[in-house]
Amino acid sequence: ANPNFVRCEGVNILDLSHLSTSALTSDTMDVIKIAGKISDFYPETLHCMLILNAPSFFAMSWTVIKKFIDPRTAARIQVFSNAKRGMARMRELIDDSQIPANYGGGGPSVESVLLREASKSSSLGTALLKQEYDLMHIRRKGGKAHHTFQLNPNETLEIRVYTRSVSSAKFVVNLSKGGEQTVLKQVLVRGLLSTNPDSQTNSPNEGTESNDSYVSLDPMAYPTEKLISHNIKGPGTIIIDAIDQDDVNHAKWHGQSRGYFLIVGNYSR
Repeated sequence: ANPNFVRCEGVNILDLSHLSTSALTSDTMDVIKIAGKISDFYPETLHCMLILNAPSFFAMSWTVIKKFIDPRTAARIQVFSNAKRGMARMRELIDDSQIPANYGGGGPSVESVLLREASKSSSLGTALLKQEYDLMHIRRKGGKAHHTFQLNPNETLEIRVYTRSVSSAKFVVNLSKGGEQTVLKQVLVRGLLSTNPDSQTNSPNEGTESNDSYVSLDPMAYPTEKLISHNIKGPGTIIIDAIDQDDVNHAKWHGQSRGYFLIVGNYSR
């Protein structure tokens, strides 16, 4: 045995604050399963996963839910509905200097870390001022979802979308300013099982950009990422319309995620 060997184990934290019953879908459970998969690829490196601020309906359903999770993973998951007990358990496992500030620790806040990392890959070429997130859900075939960004004077906005949706969606970027609304851009974000020939080629639709990045149904793979728009100058209101293209290959679709798109707005000055 190597006397200098140091064994490392990780602690995963999943905060379910504001989780509603409507959001408790197979996609939500995939987050837990994927996080637990670390133990499959790196045996004995996952010490445990703490699920904090679990709503009462989740805690009561956990005995049923965990039957659908690998027993080795389920044994490492601890669920806390009581915030104080969850925080106390986290402090037993993690040094205070490593706990984010917004959880009462001495480390940087989760938001500041995300902002710092996003600044490295942003097309804006400068440190980001703030970020805004929204999980847009197009609830029916051919349906729509909307999100609004408010730009102040001297602010610049970059918009990115991340998804594992099997169907495509067209994103329309509208600028509302001085009582007038102008379409700035239309971008087609390709679905994983899209049957739309336009979304499966590198040639964009007329007036519409499409993403040609490789996509995978592997739940461990990175989601599709698309830069929707960048360098939008304020002031003004940016209205995003996401429109389902209803182009999923139903012969291959077996209940995979559909209609969920994480939209991220990166602000700078």
